[in-house]
Amino acid sequence: MEERILNLIEQESYIDLKKELVNLNEQDIAELIDEVESSVIIKIFRLLPKDMAAEIFSYLSLEKEQEVIGLMSAK
Repeated sequence: MEERILNLIEQESYIDLKKELVNLNEQDIAELIDEVESSVIIKIFRLLPKDMAAEIFSYLSLEKEQEVIGLMSAK
């Protein structure tokens, strides 16, 4: 899963990426976010529906939540 998501990001295939993400469960996406670079985190969160992004956010560690907030504020 992670490899496919990262390939779609690298290829800038955002339509396909969004389709992949919305078909995953929130906890799996949260685990993926824990393992990827900051630039990838931003792209993932921007593609997600707001309610799904909020649910995923609730699964993140406190440190990762703070990172996401900082990233979103900086952009």
